[in-house]
Amino acid sequence: MNAVLDRLDDYDWRVRAYAVKALGLSKCREPKNREALRWALHHDPNPSVRAEAIRASKTLGLINDDQDTRDAVFTLMETDRSESVRREAESTLVAAGLIFPAGMMEGDPASASASGAVAIASAAPVTPAGPTVGTGGPANASGRINTAPAVPYPHILAGRPPDECDTFLRESLVGDRETAAVIAQVRALASCDAVIAEVAELERNSDQLSDLGLDLDYGAQSVPDVAAIHARNRRRRAVDVEVDVGVDVRRRPGVPYGGRSGTLSFGTIS
Repeated sequence: MNAVLDRLDDYDWRVRAYAVKALGLSKCREPKNREALRWALHHDPNPSVRAEAIRASKTLGLINDDQDTRDAVFTLMETDRSESVRREAESTLVAAGLIFPAGMMEGDPASASASGAVAIASAAPVTPAGPTVGTGGPANASGRINTAPAVPYPHILAGRPPDECDTFLRESLVGDRETAAVIAQVRALASCDAVIAEVAELERNSDQLSDLGLDLDYGAQSVPDVAAIHARNRRRRAVDVEVDVGVDVRRRPGVPYGGRSGTLSFGTIS
């Protein structure tokens, strides 16, 4: 078994597919084998290997017993790019009684053995978006059963209370649109045109900023006149200065007190 598990890393997809088939035929349900099959279901790039992993899981009885393997098969049925893988997943789930084929109702006698299954409405077939399985591979898919899910991941809603189902549907179906609407509003608020309009409105109402407590200095008002501060002081030109100075006459005995004013002329100063 260890040698078979080592072949899951082989570069040839056919070797990996036969190794997965050997895991199913071994009837060994050890945890390492389950983990290897789940890895092939989720991560193997070749559709033939994924389809063979679905068959091996069915052979080992993991579809009904292992929740992780069952969820992986449901995911492949709904989201896999290969139509052959989706066919194999659908046929396996129908055989396990987890879903009803198209056109079968719960009241039909044929659906009595599929108790507890989730009914899935029929829809238009999905066109394949990826490569298909070759005819020589070990995992060629069988005939297609025309079933399609009405809601994403319907197996999650099986046995759930109505309030949990409502929450799930709202988050999965409406949540994406609500998120997109919020993102659009944020982009509209943060767009360049909106910012320019707000700045223009602020400039028009600059006289009312002090009343609103937003009296902040604009850039043109707060920038000092650097040229005037750092300019060289020019030399003063020579000018004539005349100063009128009152000359006080000291009081002398016998001479009445008085004063006279005169004009003192100074030379030019520079």
